[in-house]
Amino acid sequence: VVSKLDLIELVSKLGGFDALMLLQVHDDLVVEVPVEVLAYVGVVSRLVMEGVVRLRVRLRVDVASGRTLADCKA
Repeated sequence: VVSKLDLIELVSKLGGFDALMLLQVHDDLVVEVPVEVLAYVGVVSRLVMEGVVRLRVRLRVDVASGRTLADCKA
C-alpha cells in the first residue's frame, strides 16, 4: 500500500536526480529517470518504500525498468 508518507519521502529523495514521479496506479509508481541514475533511484525507491513506516509485516518492493510501462510488467 502506497501511503502519502512514502510518496513525500520518495519525492524529496529523488529531487536531486532529475527523476520525476509521473503516475501512481494502485500500488505501482511510474517514475521517469535518466539512465545514468537508474540503479541509484531503484535502490533509494526500495529503501524508502519499505522503510518509511514500521509495520508488523515486512513490506516487499519490486523495482522494474523499461522504456514503457508494459516493459516493466512481467
